[in-house]
Amino acid sequence: MDTNNLERLKFDSVWQRVTDGTDTEPSPASNDEIILADLIASEKENYVFYRSVHHLGGGCSSLFVALADSSRRRLGRLQTFYYLMFGNNCTVNSASIPKPQGILPALRDAYWRESETASKLISAAVSISHGKFSSYGAEFARLAAENAEHIIQIIDRIMK
Repeated sequence: MDTNNLERLKFDSVWQRVTDGTDTEPSPASNDEIILADLIASEKENYVFYRSVHHLGGGCSSLFVALADSSRRRLGRLQTFYYLMFGNNCTVNSASIPKPQGILPALRDAYWRESETASKLISAAVSISHGKFSSYGAEFARLAAENAEHIIQIIDRIMK
């Protein structure tokens, strides 16, 4: 498997269903592999988003820098677990992400990114039982949920 795994994993999964498993090529991706590759792609998008909006100001630059740093750490650990579980690297290209116009829309997007990340990580922690992934996934989900709560508090202060 090469570096742009998410599309390949989805293709492999569809290919397996189409060929009914009778063809020897390509080998299907496991559900764990697809889940983890999707988490990696989402986390990369989060990182790119936070890095692109940190300059908006509104007193939130340090928040977006901290969110980017948190996202970068999760991304690195997810890629490490992918390698440990499947023996190859899973990297994704940086997507072009539309930048919100203004601090409140950026905070709204950040809130939903962290909330969705927490949900995905909880689901992954439950379904992937390789090594220490479950405990790391649950811890990362807790931190993402805390980030989302912190964003809510900032939005509250701005809107009052």
